[in-house]
Amino acid sequence: MEVAGGGRSAGSSMSSIRVASYQNLVEVGSQSEVVGSFEAIVESLRSGLTVADRVYRLKKYERTFVGSDAARRLIAAGFATSVADAVALGNQLAQRRYFVDVSLEGDDALRFENGYKLYRFTQDDRILKIRDILPAGTEFASVEAKFLETVPMRDRRQGLHVHRCAFMGIEAVSVIIKLGFAQSRADATRVCQGLMDSGCFVTAGSHAGHFSDSVQLYKVFPKAKDFSGISEVSSPFTPRVAVRS
Repeated sequence: MEVAGGGRSAGSSMSSIRVASYQNLVEVGSQSEVVGSFEAIVESLRSGLTVADRVYRLKKYERTFVGSDAARRLIAAGFATSVADAVALGNQLAQRRYFVDVSLEGDDALRFENGYKLYRFTQDDRILKIRDILPAGTEFASVEAKFLETVPMRDRRQGLHVHRCAFMGIEAVSVIIKLGFAQSRADATRVCQGLMDSGCFVTAGSHAGHFSDSVQLYKVFPKAKDFSGISEVSSPFTPRVAVRS
């Protein structure tokens, strides 16, 4: 399969985010610029790669792209100067969960190889996981946006620590039901897990990746996106830096 060549070119608007090698990208510029750079790279990949259903080891995987195609795309777009650079950058993108290896699980799925390995963009992965719950035609981006506009975020104490702009799991579940994205708390919990998997929010004070319909606190995970539509009444969250760990 050939890499689609008609995608968005990496023109002058992206020139400011390029460096000779992306192996040390996390050390270049401010943290918000770094996240913005990764977002631009992923956008270039999405526009330049063919995402399709493919078979790997006798199993069919939906909405995937091939590792070797992604490596070639990174080089062609000017984000890497060699296959080694492309693999290093691909690993950084995978570790930041922009895409995953569909044939593996856990941390093993966050590794990138230049070969016939199948990967799925996180955006597509989370849609597949909860598409049976969401109303027909619902875009995941709209779920995330409306959730962030509605969930009540404020400073909350958990033990001896105060978490800024936090919300409880039970509140998140109630918001998903209120917005009409799920009919039961069980389904709403799955939607919240999808939001968490996508990097929309994280467990406050912990790296735990499991969402719970409980009083557990969660915090929005800052991204390089516009939060201007979030109500200051329902949510005083104002991102200052975008950090992706």
